[in-house]
Amino acid sequence: CLAPMADMFNHDGSKPVTARISEAGAFELVCGGGYQAGEQVCINYGSLTNEELVQYFGFSLLMNPHDRVVLGVEELGHLVPLRDV
Repeated sequence: CLAPMADMFNHDGSKPVTARISEAGAFELVCGGGYQAGEQVCINYGSLTNEELVQYFGFSLLMNPHDRVVLGVEELGHLVPLRDV
């Protein structure tokens, strides 16, 4: 589903916001509460790593709790001396 302008919302992973298409075919953002009048409404892109956020949305988070780094055996060998078993 393409929703022009939906990608203009900022991301906030701490607030529940659901995007959906209404029965009338309209794009809706449904907020789970916790917003005050005049407060910016953000959307939640999900539990994504910084690599995924950059790849799909063009930004990363400084303190991303979902970030991870995958290291292969070759990379680990440089960090931890390998021993014969």
